[in-house]
Amino acid sequence: MEAPSLSSSFEENRRPEVSDATATGSTLSSAQELPGEQRLSRPERMLMGGLAVALAGMLAVGAWLSPSPSGMGTHQQLGLPPCTMVYLMGIRCPGCGMTTSWALMLEGRVFDSFQTNSGGALLCLMAIWATPIAGWFALQGRGSKTGWFSWYAAAGLLIALGVSTIDWIIRLIH
Repeated sequence: MEAPSLSSSFEENRRPEVSDATATGSTLSSAQELPGEQRLSRPERMLMGGLAVALAGMLAVGAWLSPSPSGMGTHQQLGLPPCTMVYLMGIRCPGCGMTTSWALMLEGRVFDSFQTNSGGALLCLMAIWATPIAGWFALQGRGSKTGWFSWYAAAGLLIALGVSTIDWIIRLIH
């Protein structure tokens, strides 16, 4: 009896392509690539996993903090100093109230969160949205071929930056 060759062993054990599954009429298992998806490389999976862990950590810290009644300064519970811009110039910086906004959002006080720092509220909502998606991509090892996750994340960050800037200018005027 002849030993199987390496190439025949590979052919028998290779992952079926989407066209193989459709040609035979079989359905795809959860380990196979679906149309519109791509396998993530190890560094991409690690990046997605790291993102999920970092965002989950930020959400956990935000939920643990008690929002400051003044609308800013919640970050000082973490041992961080007061805002330098407030200290030196007497005006709020664009990030003032962002940590408080997260703490409020995670308490379910959505209106108060947006009132404190609209950009922070948007970033918190983005983190709530992105954490499970990034974790799922990392665990499953699959992502979108179209890169929709990256596009939505980039667009959301730009929108949050714009909202933070507009919010800051309005606070300066009033």
